[in-house]
Amino acid sequence: MRGYRQRDLSRAHRHGGKLARTVGYGVSCLAVVAFGLVTGGATSAAASKNAGDVWVDNVGQPAGPGHENDPHLACADINLWGNGLAGSSGSFVIDGWPPSGSQELVYPSSLSTWTYNQATGGDQVVQVINVNTLIQDAVAAGDVPLSTQGFHFKLQFSLFPQKHKTFWVNNCQTPPPAPTLRVCQIAGQSISVGDKFTFTVGNQALTIAAGAAPNGNCVQATGPFTVGEQVTVTQTGPTTNHTIVDFITVNPVSSLLSDNVTTRTATVMLGSGLTTVTYQDSD
Repeated sequence: MRGYRQRDLSRAHRHGGKLARTVGYGVSCLAVVAFGLVTGGATSAAASKNAGDVWVDNVGQPAGPGHENDPHLACADINLWGNGLAGSSGSFVIDGWPPSGSQELVYPSSLSTWTYNQATGGDQVVQVINVNTLIQDAVAAGDVPLSTQGFHFKLQFSLFPQKHKTFWVNNCQTPPPAPTLRVCQIAGQSISVGDKFTFTVGNQALTIAAGAAPNGNCVQATGPFTVGEQVTVTQTGPTTNHTIVDFITVNPVSSLLSDNVTTRTATVMLGSGLTTVTYQDSD
C-alpha cells in the first residue's frame, strides 16, 4: 500500500508540474496578446492623430510628388494643399516670421478657413491665399523683406496635432504707404506759442496751437485719402486785421498746386506717404 501511494503521489506531482507549466504558458500567451492589443491600439491612435498632410505652392503649380512644401514662392497667389486630412474643415493662421517678421498675425481670420472633401480624398486645394493681402498686412505690421529672400511666414494649420509650414515670398513690390496730410502752424512775430488757429481741410475742421519755429505744431487730418486726390487747406482763424500769413510751405514741393497768403489757402495733390502744409503767421 505504501508503494502504491508513493507512485500515485509521484504521478500527481508530475501531472501537477505539467499543469503548472501549462497554466504558466497560458498566462504568458495572454500577456503577450494583451500587450499586442495595447501597443497596436496606441500605434493606430497615434497614426490617426497624425493623419494627413498640408503644403503650399503657387497657384498653377501641380501638387507634385511626395507633397513637397515649396519654401520659396513667387509673388503670386498661393495654393494651400491638403491630403488625407482627418477633418473636413477648419482654420489656419499665418504669422510674419523672423528674420523679416516678428511672430505677429499677418493674414485676416475671415480668409483663413479651409475645407476638404473626405469622400473624394487625395490631393486637394483647401484654400487659396491672396498674396496681395498677405504682403500688405505684413508691411502694415512692420515686416521688412530681406533683399535676397523676401518675406518669411509661418502657417499653422488647425488639425490635431497642429501642423506647421514655413515659407518665403520673394520679388513682391512693397506697396507704397497710403497718402496722409498734416497741417502745421508756426508762431511768427507777436504770436505766442499756444495761440489757437483754425483750418478747414476739405470738409473737416482742425484747431492747431501755434508752435515754435522752424517746424511749429502739427495736426494730422483724418483720412482716408487717395493718391492723386486734390485737397484745399484754408486757414480760417484768427482773422483779425493785424494777423497776416507770412508764408505757406508744402513738403514735398511737387505736391503744391497753388497757394495764396491773402486768401490763406493752399491746394495740394496728394501722393503716397506724408504731405505737410505749414503756415507761419505774425501779428
